[in-house]
Amino acid sequence: MTSVTAVREVYYPDIDPTPVIDSDPISALFPLVRDHAILEGHGCTFGGVQLPNNWLLTDDRPMFLALSFGAVRHILSDEECFSAAQGYGPSLGTTLGKLLFTMDEPEHGRYRGLVAKAFMHRSVTEQWLERHVATTIDEQLTAIEKRGGGDLVQDFTLIFPYRVIARITGVPDDCDEELSQYTFDSLLLGANPEAALRALDGMNRIFMQVIADNRRNPRDNYTTALINSEIDGDRLSDEDIAAFLRNLIAAGLDTTYRATGNLIFQLLEDPDQFGALRANPDLLDTAIWESLRMIPPGSFSPRVAKIDTEVEGVTIPKGSQVLACHLTANYDPRIWNDPLRFDITRGRKPTMTFGAGVHTCLGNNLARTEMRIAMEGVLQRLRNLRPDPERWPTSRIRGFGLRSPNRLPVLWDPAS
Repeated sequence: MTSVTAVREVYYPDIDPTPVIDSDPISALFPLVRDHAILEGHGCTFGGVQLPNNWLLTDDRPMFLALSFGAVRHILSDEECFSAAQGYGPSLGTTLGKLLFTMDEPEHGRYRGLVAKAFMHRSVTEQWLERHVATTIDEQLTAIEKRGGGDLVQDFTLIFPYRVIARITGVPDDCDEELSQYTFDSLLLGANPEAALRALDGMNRIFMQVIADNRRNPRDNYTTALINSEIDGDRLSDEDIAAFLRNLIAAGLDTTYRATGNLIFQLLEDPDQFGALRANPDLLDTAIWESLRMIPPGSFSPRVAKIDTEVEGVTIPKGSQVLACHLTANYDPRIWNDPLRFDITRGRKPTMTFGAGVHTCLGNNLARTEMRIAMEGVLQRLRNLRPDPERWPTSRIRGFGLRSPNRLPVLWDPAS
């Protein structure tokens, strides 16, 4: 596959975040989740804390911030009272079109059922685990392990998730660089909407070619599985398949690269926890869950109330905008003891990182599998991994709507 070598800027979609929200939002929000399940606000300010708008909310409707684990789970799970389509409609729904998270029932159920049937197909699942994920990660680590140092965002985390999704969907190698650029540009809807829309058109063109090729010559990949997916005579159109592939490659890249970078950052910032993982690799699964709890790649999901309703004793009028905050739900002291502490030995409990209800992230198992295989490779191949003392002070977790490190400058003992 063609090498993807262009330097990519890590994208943060927040509009003018305050310094605290950009660098450490939980320090501002933890007092709120400790004392409230849900708060009414105005102008995206809740309990005195100003949140970035992210193009999702308008000022002409009541708005609420769901903070607690129970409130977030309630709102994300209650399809009768809260609409995802209306929540994303004014922003992403108008530009990205038909995607799982921009639909309500029953359309969502029909569409998800068909793509999920292909997603869980045994041959495709085996392909991801045995061929694409491990092989792609191994190739990328082989390309860098002799260097003895680098930026793991640019050299690793930004690259392997894209390549995994491209391979499982059957994108030809000669489209790699073009589709890679389109994928990154498609995430710039707020910063550069013209470039993002051009990128979406380019992605659609490539995917429609891939679909047509797989209709002519069926293959053992996810695109052919989507073409063949059928429930009671219902099948996906080419437009449906292209939309889902576009969603999959963008979401699969964004979630996985941010989550993997977050885990690496936290381990390098906490030598005791990193030492415990090195001494006991069996802690890796709990380390992944703990990192996903503390720094979910995305902090919230928007909803709109379909009817007058009540959540945790707070009345939410019909038409109100609601931000269900995954980040604060994962710090709810009603659920976790000492939630501000990164502890890879913490017993596993449910988190809101991947959502709840019918909109629970379809690819969460693949994302965690990629993280596990990536971290196993990093621990085995990049020996004595450590922060680069000269450049590490420039590395930090940034963002609110989407959170991840801007860079990961590190050193390791190069392979001989």
